[in-house]
This record gives sequence, C-alpha cells and structure tokens, in this order.
Amino acid sequence: MAPAGRSAGPGPGREPRRQPEHDPRTGPPAPPTSLRNQRILAAVLTVLLFGLIVAGTGAGFALFGHRGWGYLVGGISCVVMVLAALRARGR
Repeated sequence: MAPAGRSAGPGPGREPRRQPEHDPRTGPPAPPTSLRNQRILAAVLTVLLFGLIVAGTGAGFALFGHRGWGYLVGGISCVVMVLAALRARGR
C-alpha cells in the first residue's frame, strides 16, 4: 500500500504527461522580430558609447584648455572604430 498523498501509479483519472512541443532545455524558437530588435538595441548602445567617448575625450582635453581638440580626437577615434568594424564584417 502506498503512503498517504503519494500515488502508486497512473491510476484512474490521471492523464499521462504530454511531450512538450519544443526542447525544454532551449525553450521555444525566438519570434521573427527578435533579430531586428537586437540589432536596433546594438545600434542605440553603440551610439551611446560613442557619445560617451567623445564627451570623455572633450572633458579630458578641457583639463588642458583644448576642449574642441578633444571632441575632434574622440570623433576621429569613433570613425576609426566604425571603419574597422565594417572592414572586419566583410571578411
């Protein structure tokens, strides 16, 4: 006799477990818009990072009285990073 509260088997009224429609370790497939949303988020975060770089170099050069040169150096470094990313993507 089984202890109280525990079932000895799939007795009457119990349905067998259904197999999931997808692999339970990975979950359901991603919706088709998720790749587009991921790229939009990456672009926004990249623009924010580049803004931080330009503002940081401007502030750093302002310590020496040349804020404009700092903005120029920060902008050029961002352009170099974009060109390097585009070149690496083509390979």
